[in-house]
Amino acid sequence: KSVGAYSSSNGVQVVRDEVVGFINRRDGVVVKSEDVFLTSGASEAVEMLMRILIRSKNDAVLVPIPQYPLYSALTTAMDGHFAGYHMGDETGWELDMGEVRKALFQARSDGKV
Repeated sequence: KSVGAYSSSNGVQVVRDEVVGFINRRDGVVVKSEDVFLTSGASEAVEMLMRILIRSKNDAVLVPIPQYPLYSALTTAMDGHFAGYHMGDETGWELDMGEVRKALFQARSDGKV
């Protein structure tokens, strides 16, 4: 019975249990409800994670380019360092570890972590 209080920060338990059941049935993996964190959408989830990860201007965020503009906007708003790596149709949009390493090396050379 509700007393009009706020729900749990990670979402209402009964809803999380339903999500866990769905993922378990659909994907055949074991997921625990305490590992599920519900948000009102992907943008809110990305923002929450970036608030946890970006602590200072020296924190670099590796992001594929082209990218969803939310990543660069939030990185800038949170005073982080945007470290983009390129992807394209010439590689079939596959992750190119050379590009990732190049972006990571540049960020580290700039004193970012």
